[in-house]
Order: sequence, then C-alpha cells, then structure tokens
Amino acid sequence: MSFPEGYVKRFWKELETILARAAKKNQEDYSRYFSHEEENLIKRIHKYGNNYFAWLTDFTLPATNNLSERALRGVKSHMKISGQFDSVKTARYYAMIRSYIETCRRNGINEIAALGRLAEGNPYTVEEIIK
Repeated sequence: MSFPEGYVKRFWKELETILARAAKKNQEDYSRYFSHEEENLIKRIHKYGNNYFAWLTDFTLPATNNLSERALRGVKSHMKISGQFDSVKTARYYAMIRSYIETCRRNGINEIAALGRLAEGNPYTVEEIIK
C-alpha cells in the first residue's frame, strides 16, 4: 500500500523546489554560523531522499529509525558502564547474541526460550524464526 502515483510525483517535485530554494537562500546568506551545516543537510536530503522518503511508496516501512536506535541502546549502555569491550572477539560475540535475541523477539519468539535453545546447542534456524 502506498500513496497514489500522482501524489508521490507532486511530492518529489515540491521537494526539489524546496531544496533548490533552500540552496539558493543558503548561498545568499552564507555566513560562518551554521551555513556549512545547512548546505550539507540540503545536499544529504538531495542525495539520500529516496532512502528518507521510501515509506511514501511502501507503507510497511517505518517512517523513523526508532527500532534501530532501541537495538543499539544496550550496546551504548554497556560501553558507558564498562568503557569498552575486552576485545573485538568479545564485541562480535555480544553482537551475534544480541542480533539473535532481537530477531527472535521481533518475530514473536520468547527470548528466554530462544536463549535456552541456544545454550543447548540447538538455536532457532532462520526458517523456524520466519514461520
């Protein structure tokens, strides 16, 4: 499901108009206070607009990256408390386990059950998780 094609075309046309006006205004009022950051933002929206606004053509995509940020919260908390991982190897183990747990949780599988199977040496397979 998505917006009608005509609406999406009008959106992209209007976005291009806004970005062109913003770039022109930024060049006219260029100062040492944040003008460079504004210019970078305009360029970034122009370059990655298809990624930022992909939800216009596919309503199943989230409009924000909150899930990704929540997934990273545990790692950031660990680093804040411990300062770092003991080694790259430890960080990889942590990332693999977190990825497994998050994947199970987002597909409706109890995390404790998933960890129990992992400890038994019989982790959920991709086919079992996706079912």
